[in-house]
Amino acid sequence: MRNIFDNYSQAENQLTHALFTALDNDRNLLGSFVKDICGSKHPKPYKLHLSVQRYPYSNHYDEIEIDDRNIPDAWIFDDEGFTLVFEAKITATLTQIQLVGHQRVSAKQGFDDATFFTIVADSNAKSFDSWSELKWSNIYLWLRDKSNSSTWAKHAAEYFEILEARMLEHGKLGNAEITAFDGFSSHDDGYSYLVAKSELRKAMQELRKDKDLVTALGMDPSNLGRGAITGKSEQRVWDYLAINSGFDTANFTDFMHLTLGLHFDGVEAMVTVPNGFATQPKNALKALGLDGFRDICFQILENLKPLLDDEPNAVPTMRSVQRRYPSQRSIPFLDAELEFDLRTAFNTGHSAKHQPQWLDALYDVFANKRSNYQFQVGVVFKHNSCESMKFTKSLKLLAKSWIACEPLISAAK
Repeated sequence: MRNIFDNYSQAENQLTHALFTALDNDRNLLGSFVKDICGSKHPKPYKLHLSVQRYPYSNHYDEIEIDDRNIPDAWIFDDEGFTLVFEAKITATLTQIQLVGHQRVSAKQGFDDATFFTIVADSNAKSFDSWSELKWSNIYLWLRDKSNSSTWAKHAAEYFEILEARMLEHGKLGNAEITAFDGFSSHDDGYSYLVAKSELRKAMQELRKDKDLVTALGMDPSNLGRGAITGKSEQRVWDYLAINSGFDTANFTDFMHLTLGLHFDGVEAMVTVPNGFATQPKNALKALGLDGFRDICFQILENLKPLLDDEPNAVPTMRSVQRRYPSQRSIPFLDAELEFDLRTAFNTGHSAKHQPQWLDALYDVFANKRSNYQFQVGVVFKHNSCESMKFTKSLKLLAKSWIACEPLISAAK
């Protein structure tokens, strides 16, 4: 079924229409938008007029006519001269010629004291004199905040998410940001690959800005991770943060990396020791011996105690996997998988029963591997028990999960 906001072909026109339709139908929301987002104020928002893709008081035009006539994307105005004018972009570039033209159009329409706003999705968009800059992502967060009290705000915020996922799927989003990370919710109405992919992208953008990951682990914020996020048929998507290893590596699979996985049933932050682990770090971990490796894993568990106090339902996890790939792009065959609660390896007083053999087996296969084998250590946050994943604070928990694994990363350098 077609969405009620799909009235235009161009994405920025669709998004503008969605926002201003919501504002027009909820006058309390409109008053808040004028105040909270535009930094202005109007005593009687019910007397305001809204015009999208047309001159005030005039007929509608098609999208070709809109461009030809140099009409601003939206207007908020009253009959006494109060006027806000908006020009919106997502991936297109703002130009001085277009904006000056909008100012002339506004004056010709009799609005001599108008206030002008650009709405952009590119964090590096150029600023222009006489125009205040708004971000689509900030408007999205504002709509999300208003969603509990406004059905129209909820509908508009959801459309932001739909449009961004649609553009991302068709490779039309680039570096633009329509929404902002606000927690993991792709599982709420049944797992959605498109929504999960969009959430993963936003989360990774924020995590690359985390200075603690750079300082503690040597995370490389310039490495943009996977070129394409696949996983339509697997009910999971994942991406990675690269680590500066201190020696020459051609690929991220030559050294440990920080893997963020978004699955239908949970979120996980794991340090991955890949199958293609370079010889130098591999030998460094082998030189530890089983006892030294166990000591490092125990230290990781100790490091995780503050996180587990914040989110008691999180699970410290180790996993090892043996795979076979019929071809480079095919889904691999899973020959073997071992996954266990890291607390089983030690007498920690936790309810998990002490079973150190799982850890011993993981390390023994690594030290003597003869197959495509990797192992991971980190934390798993299940959707049905870890409410923290629904909020922005989830990113700090993910970062703390990786930082707790610093002893393993340092041992390989």
